[in-house]
Amino acid sequence: MSEIEYATAGDDAEEVPEDQRCIWPGCARRRAPARPGGSGRQREYCLKADRPEAGGGPVHNARNRWAWQRKEAAAGPSPGGPYPDDQAGEAGAGGGEADRSVRDNRGEWPVSSAKQRVSDLLEQARRQHAAALAAFAAERDAYARVAERFEVLADPAAAVLDVELASASVRAGRDVAAAREEAARA
Repeated sequence: MSEIEYATAGDDAEEVPEDQRCIWPGCARRRAPARPGGSGRQREYCLKADRPEAGGGPVHNARNRWAWQRKEAAAGPSPGGPYPDDQAGEAGAGGGEADRSVRDNRGEWPVSSAKQRVSDLLEQARRQHAAALAAFAAERDAYARVAERFEVLADPAAAVLDVELASASVRAGRDVAAAREEAARA
């Protein structure tokens, strides 16, 4: 396991052009030199941790930033978090006592927060399941109605009955027309 390299007082003192700065929110140090065999976003970070007397914090690298962003996404946004993207130029990484207390409080009850998150996800899954079941029930009822119509169409007795009713209706219509014609002549 490698030893953590901490930022020195000189790292923060020098003025670094914007395009050569570490992209860790709040960090104004120069990026680490490119590695000969490296690739990816690692070369955009300084690869140093903040000094313990300055509040400490993780090593500025892509993996730690990804882990922090995942943790923030799961916990929800917290005002005054240790490394908020929108306050990159202000308190910065490990900016003091307030940042340390926020970091400590967030991890104080990991089992309770995990149980709450699981409970929320389970409730969401139950709601989605109930909605899916209701949609399937409505679809099943629609298909049942279609099946009933097909049964009527496929029933020969019903077809004969329809033909008889239609012919009776035609005969009745002729009889009524003939009666009107006779009534008009009389």
